[in-house]
Amino acid sequence: MTDAALAGAPESAGVEEAQRLYRRLRRCSLACILSFLLAVPVSAVIAALAARTGDMQAASMIPFAVGLVYLVLFIVTLSTARYFGEAIGLRGYRWSVRWTMISCVIPLLSFVRPWLGFGETYRSLINAAKTRRLDASWNHGFSILTLLVAIFTVLDFVLSRSEGNNIRALPPTELWLTVAASLLSLILPIVFLVRVRRAAKRLLALYLERLAGPVAPAAAP
Repeated sequence: MTDAALAGAPESAGVEEAQRLYRRLRRCSLACILSFLLAVPVSAVIAALAARTGDMQAASMIPFAVGLVYLVLFIVTLSTARYFGEAIGLRGYRWSVRWTMISCVIPLLSFVRPWLGFGETYRSLINAAKTRRLDASWNHGFSILTLLVAIFTVLDFVLSRSEGNNIRALPPTELWLTVAASLLSLILPIVFLVRVRRAAKRLLALYLERLAGPVAPAAAP
């Protein structure tokens, strides 16, 4: 193997890793978006079938089970996005992927800590795509969208757990609040993931462009 080939091997491995993570991010985000879109109708149908059998406890657990599925997909998608960011050269991350994932299952802490990691990942891709810089300069500003996703996800969880199967008996104001929180807890994560996908696509193109370097001008005839 020539010296040139040896020098280019790590660079080639880096490109393959970035492309692999990008493909995984696309698949995970698509599965996550579909799970958000199908969460309400699927949980409603399964809960209705369970209720017909007379097992009300199982029916009440269906929305929780469906929510757990798309939570796992959301975590996997954002973790992949974080690894993708590191693969293309983004630096300056503060919150580790491991503790972001672990904190999702710790009571009370799960309302705050995971969103710090998710928000950091979101800001890194969005800001880097805007500035077209693959370094640590993305680490500034604040993500309003991440805050809104966190608020309405937690609010929907609290309302769904407190109201249970008595949603039809709610006063109109509380009913509208519950419905609005449920809709926004589905819509906002989709917007969040779509923006992450678009930013990752632009960053991969930028990363490949930077590795290619300037094209030498053709020699004069």
